[in-house]
Amino acid sequence: MISDILMKMKALDMDIDLEREKIRLVKVFTEDYYKRGLKPYEILLQLRDDVNKVGTPLSQSKVWQIVVQAYRECIRCNNLDEALNNFYIANPSEYLNKYADETRTWRKVPLLRTGIDKLDNSSGGGLLPGQLLVITGGEGSMKTSLALKMIETYLKEVQETVLFFSLDMEAERIVFRRLLPLMGMGYKSAINEMQKGTDEYRDAVAKREEIDNGNFRIVDGTHDLEKIKTVIEFEAPSVVVIDYLTCIEGFRNELDSARESIKRIREWKREYGITFITLNQLSEASKANQRQGYLNPPAMGGGSSQQAADVKIDLFKDMPSQDEEWLQTKPRIIATISKTRDEVAGRSFDLEYSGQTMSFTGNCKEVFRLKEQKAIFADCELPI
Repeated sequence: MISDILMKMKALDMDIDLEREKIRLVKVFTEDYYKRGLKPYEILLQLRDDVNKVGTPLSQSKVWQIVVQAYRECIRCNNLDEALNNFYIANPSEYLNKYADETRTWRKVPLLRTGIDKLDNSSGGGLLPGQLLVITGGEGSMKTSLALKMIETYLKEVQETVLFFSLDMEAERIVFRRLLPLMGMGYKSAINEMQKGTDEYRDAVAKREEIDNGNFRIVDGTHDLEKIKTVIEFEAPSVVVIDYLTCIEGFRNELDSARESIKRIREWKREYGITFITLNQLSEASKANQRQGYLNPPAMGGGSSQQAADVKIDLFKDMPSQDEEWLQTKPRIIATISKTRDEVAGRSFDLEYSGQTMSFTGNCKEVFRLKEQKAIFADCELPI
């Protein structure tokens, strides 16, 4: 072993630098153990005690570094770099070069916006391929309307394929709903126009087809994760919308559904470079907390989607107070950026919308919470 070799050198009164000789011998023995099939940590266990029996000790971290460097050199000498990279990559330059190559394929940056400028700016300007937006809210908070607004903006600006999984609502209702802003009328009136086959209806259908240009795809019904993956692979979309997450089949409860679905979505967005939007309902407890001023409520199924999200938007239907009722006849829809990786989260906006067509106009104004929250920390006035 190494200690035996060093002791023989000392016995022969050889003029050697023990530390340098230790390093050389660790490299020699690492190459030998590599040929025997040992992994780096197994080699360390063989050498770390023996190497310090003679002369000034080397720290374990130092021995470990020498072993790993020598092991890598063995890999390079045997042309196994590619095999190692298939196992893992730790070189930051490789990640940067890979990301640079990917971004050059994008047609526009950012790719996916809400079309509500102040809201977009407060969340970093929009979403890039491979990112996840989570929209949460209670019933009637216009989650689907916001998703449709984003789809409309994307189809006009980027013109790539959007795949909409309508797991909660029939696809025909979503498709018809997308005509309402073009017709400028409510649901019942638009149905009347469709029944009669009026020019207003035919013009809206033609306009819808012109904007979509075949890039809007929609499926409904019951789907498990494997079926969703099959549809994604067949349609090859750039954006996927899932409305809503806990409607995915094949799970005992909403918590399992959310956790496993988000896990798979994280794999898919990385594997396919797809931007995902998931719509999540709030639990009854979260809705109660939201009414009390809590601005980052977890959705049904726990916090899995919140943790995975690159951007999270919470929608809240804020009913007017008694003093305001004579000024305002419809509730306000408040959007709060509760999470973003590119800006400071926490800003809230009153989104302007048409109740008749169930669509957002693109205008909004920033609002501030009336219910105060107590500070947790205060300035320290004593010397430390």
